[in-house]
Amino acid sequence: MSVDEETRRGGGGSGRGCFLGGLEAGESSSRGVANPTTPNTHFMPFGGGPRLCAGSELAKLEMAVFIHYLVLNFSWSLAASDQAYAFPFVDFPKGLPVAVKRLQKTGPQNSENDVVDRDERE
Repeated sequence: MSVDEETRRGGGGSGRGCFLGGLEAGESSSRGVANPTTPNTHFMPFGGGPRLCAGSELAKLEMAVFIHYLVLNFSWSLAASDQAYAFPFVDFPKGLPVAVKRLQKTGPQNSENDVVDRDERE
């Protein structure tokens, strides 16, 4: 919609010929669109499509590796009792304090520092 006459409200205003429209105006406009009622599959707001964060998959992989090592190498238990409440969302009054303890390695395991040359094994 365009303004046909000068409009003023509360001291400010918009001049004649100014375009007024919401964010969805470009999506539902018939200008340059064959059928404005058909959804545009190339229009992906909120981080979808070509504007999606390039590092999002890398971040997911890093979190998965971190959780993997956390589960394999550490044990954890509640440091203090805490009762959850679920309104309006799940939360813990004390923040759910956790005591973390590194697990001891058991059995013969090679670490990065224990590199054994093939000739030394024979």
